[in-house]
Amino acid sequence: MPYFVKWTMHGHDKVHGNKFAYSQPAEARDFACGALAQKPSDIWIEDEHGTRVDDEIAIIRHCTKQVKIAPVRRPAARRQPPARCSSGNGAD
Repeated sequence: MPYFVKWTMHGHDKVHGNKFAYSQPAEARDFACGALAQKPSDIWIEDEHGTRVDDEIAIIRHCTKQVKIAPVRRPAARRQPPARCSSGNGAD
């Protein structure tokens, strides 16, 4: 079954969409993640009959699961020279 990504922009009634049909809903969600960069007022995925199968919330959840966070590497700690002991008389 083909799936299509559709969206509307703020202040416009026109429904936008890609003309490419995806064979799996997850593939359509992947495309929708990129379409979110346009900041649509609404975005969804339809099947071949025009029935919404995913809404904006489902798409956003999918996108956040796809984000891979690289481990943070901290710089190696600098070795500090040993502290000098002071006798307190200033004759060090």
